[in-house]
Amino acid sequence: MLGLYDEFSAHVMSVTVVHPPHLALITRSQVMTDKIAASILARLLAKDLLVGIWVPPVEVRELRALVAQQVN
Repeated sequence: MLGLYDEFSAHVMSVTVVHPPHLALITRSQVMTDKIAASILARLLAKDLLVGIWVPPVEVRELRALVAQQVN
């Protein structure tokens, strides 16, 4: 997932990552296409109804990976 975040971040001004359970109402819709979902998400984000989660910088993620290797 963070690979996508890094890829998108290189091409756009900002990327917002939202915790999946917060999107449960959108995914339960009967008729859902990517276009409809994108439109709904854009409107919710514009109205500040989506809470983004903090994504650590690449350096922090790399250090965490090193620590995880040391522990295992």
